[in-house]
Amino acid sequence: MWSRLLLSSAAAVAPLFLAIVTAATLLAGRAGGYLTTAAALATPPVRRWPYLAAHGVAVILFWQLTAYVFEGEGSRYGAIVVAWAVLGLLVVTSLVPLVTGGFQLRRIGRLVWRLALLAAVVGALAWGAGQLTASWWQALRHGTFTAVVALLHVIVDDAFARPDKYILGTRRFWVEIAPGCSGYEGIGLISVFLAAYLWLFRDTLRFPRAFLLLPLGAVAALGANVLRITALVLVGTFWSPDVALGGFHSYLGSLLFCVLALGIAILANRSRMFSRQEPAHPRASVAESSDITAAYLGPLLAILAVTLVTGVVSSDALDRLYSLRVLAAAAVLWACRHRYREIRWTASGTAIVTGVAVFVLWLALEPPLPDLQRRAEIAEGLAGLSPLGAAVWLIARVLGAVVLVPIAEELAFRGYVCRRVLGPDVAAISLARFSWRGLLVSSLLFGLLHQQLLAGTLAGLAYGLVLYRRGQLGDAILAHAITNALLAGWVLSTGSWELW
Repeated sequence: MWSRLLLSSAAAVAPLFLAIVTAATLLAGRAGGYLTTAAALATPPVRRWPYLAAHGVAVILFWQLTAYVFEGEGSRYGAIVVAWAVLGLLVVTSLVPLVTGGFQLRRIGRLVWRLALLAAVVGALAWGAGQLTASWWQALRHGTFTAVVALLHVIVDDAFARPDKYILGTRRFWVEIAPGCSGYEGIGLISVFLAAYLWLFRDTLRFPRAFLLLPLGAVAALGANVLRITALVLVGTFWSPDVALGGFHSYLGSLLFCVLALGIAILANRSRMFSRQEPAHPRASVAESSDITAAYLGPLLAILAVTLVTGVVSSDALDRLYSLRVLAAAAVLWACRHRYREIRWTASGTAIVTGVAVFVLWLALEPPLPDLQRRAEIAEGLAGLSPLGAAVWLIARVLGAVVLVPIAEELAFRGYVCRRVLGPDVAAISLARFSWRGLLVSSLLFGLLHQQLLAGTLAGLAYGLVLYRRGQLGDAILAHAITNALLAGWVLSTGSWELW
């Protein structure tokens, strides 16, 4: 599929992309106040239908052109590639007026553009610093090697090391501590991020003690790198050498260092030792709005985050760690359970009929030629599991598809997005308040989340109409759960694993 080719082609620039995203996240914390101020200067509402139409057309054209670029011969023509990039940008930018609804778009656009440009510069500098510090590798390699060997001797019985070759591991799997494994990349990357953080938050940090964050960051990078290499050896020994030398080795380092840099910045911003900023005491309405945002978006974001991480360490289409998605979503739902009191769990005949109808529609819109390669990969992966392992995977897959995924997706799209496009105070907007804008935007986003854009969008429209009929989010969840239950039964009875 073109989506797989897109992901594989992006692998070469993944560390740079992660660095830029991390820089944007760091800078957004500083720019958030300016964006809020600009958004507060509202103008009369703008007509959103032209933007909605432009967004729909852009999505369809972008989807079709992407297939031509990555599966056909479109990549040979520069004009087509440029058109594909412009359409992708239009897909994103056409959403801004739909969500903001008449705010000072030009002012916000200028701020966002500056933020994006600065994030690109800081991210590129951080990534470049990781490459330039390669001259340190001789000094760092010995220390990294010694620390990993000591840790392996504590964890496993068959650990061995060859200091002359800088080779370490176990009798079943071993690696060489190459320059890229010495930790210099993490030191350079984290140092640039923390330097940018010190400059951006200079008015709220305690100097000169805030400068201690730089050596602390370097030490944290070295420690994290030791743990990364140890985990690499353990994954290759007890799980899969292909996984260890594939996505785990390629992506985990950059991802780990970026997360570590953000974590240090967040902790420093909340620490009285480094920050002079007093904890904020938001108004009750703002706190309630933030609370409902976390409760309604949290389960879906937890699933997506776990999917990203397990995709790094997964070597086939089966995703043996799918149960972690179930546990992550269940944990967030349990932690936020007090926020779901407005949901009523009463049976609805309309919801049941809608769930069955969407199932039939989904199968009808399936491509005539199924993805037989993915079907075979999943079937082969299941056959390679033990009976207990296969049973656990199937139970987790059905439980996730029938229970947790419908709850998480309906909370996010029908419970949150449908109301968020009507105003920022989501908690004050009734679920029964019908809005074409909320229905269409949430359905389009729901469709974009799924592989089948048309089927996903139509399913989102159906679930949204079920919600508005009685104003009960439980009806939409029930309809969604019935669709997924029937789909799970179809997959298990026919072996059409590609539908999962």
